[in-house]
Amino acid sequence: QQQQQQQQRTPPAAAAESGPEREITQSLLAAKAAGGEAARVLLKQLLLKWHPDKAPQGQDAPSVAARDEATRVLRWVLLERERLGL
Repeated sequence: QQQQQQQQRTPPAAAAESGPEREITQSLLAAKAAGGEAARVLLKQLLLKWHPDKAPQGQDAPSVAARDEATRVLRWVLLERERLGL
């Protein structure tokens, strides 16, 4: 069970190679190296930017896809925050 929880917390490597996840990881690593306040500000900006409530609302396909992507990326931000210890 502990191994399964660790796998759920570890972001998949393939996702880090493409899309916004790669940029997020690089930005968080740079902010972590810069210091506490920079990391906190960047993390807050990312959480606000990728929150599903900020995605277009509606039941049409583009709106649903935008919310799904926002949810996926938000989860990635939270996993990276935990993994990097921010």
